[in-house]
Amino acid sequence: MSSASDQRSARILKNLLTSISEGNYYEGHQALRTVVNRYIKSSKFDAAIDFLHAGAKELSKHDQWGSVSDLILYILKIYKEQNLPVSVENKERLCDLLVDYPVDDKEIKTIISSATAWSISSSNSSSGDSVLHHFFGTFLSQGNEFIDSEKHFLFGTPESAVSYGKMLYAWSVATGGNHHGIFLSRGVLQYLSLGNIDMSSNCLSSFMKCLKLNNSSFEAVEAESQYGNITVEYTKDHPLVGFCQLVLMAVQKSNGDINSPASRTFSVCRKRYSVYFAENEKHFSSILDKIGALYFGILVQKQANMFEDLMNSFFAPNNAGAIGN
Repeated sequence: MSSASDQRSARILKNLLTSISEGNYYEGHQALRTVVNRYIKSSKFDAAIDFLHAGAKELSKHDQWGSVSDLILYILKIYKEQNLPVSVENKERLCDLLVDYPVDDKEIKTIISSATAWSISSSNSSSGDSVLHHFFGTFLSQGNEFIDSEKHFLFGTPESAVSYGKMLYAWSVATGGNHHGIFLSRGVLQYLSLGNIDMSSNCLSSFMKCLKLNNSSFEAVEAESQYGNITVEYTKDHPLVGFCQLVLMAVQKSNGDINSPASRTFSVCRKRYSVYFAENEKHFSSILDKIGALYFGILVQKQANMFEDLMNSFFAPNNAGAIGN
């Protein structure tokens, strides 16, 4: 834009922000959209985004979250339609608008979903941008939105693993504190199934630090193994805590050989501790199947469906004549 055009845009924006600050929220919001629409038609996308960001910031000062969410979603629409990169600037602009956004607002999930979709479509990652995932996970966990937060921490940065461990402990305490092992397993095993050994280890350490601060019944159990002496921090109240440590150790020692000591350790632990997953056993069994295949070469055969196999044999080409008789 020319200097004169820049000055005119600056005056328009100043007037719009002044109108909003004086309490004309609806009028200011609609006028802002009108100006932005003109910029879009003229392919002035940078100016449109600047207006939307400034307007959303001003409206947020007055808790006009319905209007703020509308403008954020408009920014994300431009990001996606123009295939704008998942750059530091574009991410920071988005995060800046969400810092003070209420986590319990009805539109927050739509905003996060749209931002994630943009980061997937405009990056080389099938899961989206890790920095945005970390931001969203942290943001949601502050409002105790544990399930939604978990989805983002799993695909976040190395720092996410530490935050996720702390969140899992808080989540466990919020449910009564009787199932610490189940909650720890969510983090340790899911990270392993995704191939993130270091993040699994960091999640374990973070959770254990919180747990030991509030639980004095731990004891260090030492044992000899083919790989040398190992130490597991054990508590009889939460046996799955020990299970997570043993599985992680086995993965760290694995060479992919199904007949290795690490593979046998994994199989023995899985059999011995499966009862402690109780009603969650089916879910965790699926995750452990993935871990077994990924690190130990243990492939689980899909259970045959006898009725389906029988029907397939009836309708196979070489049986067509029999059906027709």
